[in-house]
Amino acid sequence: MIAGEFQLLGQVIRSRDCVQTAGATTEAQLKRACEGLAQTSAQMGGKAGDITYMEACPAPSQGRCQRLFGQDFDGYYYERSAEDLAGLPASCAQGGGRWSAQ
Repeated sequence: MIAGEFQLLGQVIRSRDCVQTAGATTEAQLKRACEGLAQTSAQMGGKAGDITYMEACPAPSQGRCQRLFGQDFDGYYYERSAEDLAGLPASCAQGGGRWSAQ
């Protein structure tokens, strides 16, 4: 689980997102992916997201991006505003994933 907030187009976006393996991904690959995603908010002017490792992403989520970035990861989204959530399906598809509402 990665929790943080960042600014995008003058708007503060609070996120709590979870990444889960969806295939033959190693623990090291999962940790690299989580650490990279946690740094995204820092690259956008905020602070790095806080990472919490757990057995599985909790249910229910607001939505899921299957095969996040075309990799063997699924991304789950929580605590997103309606406006921010509306843009996630297109972002998921652009990265090679498939969106499903939860």
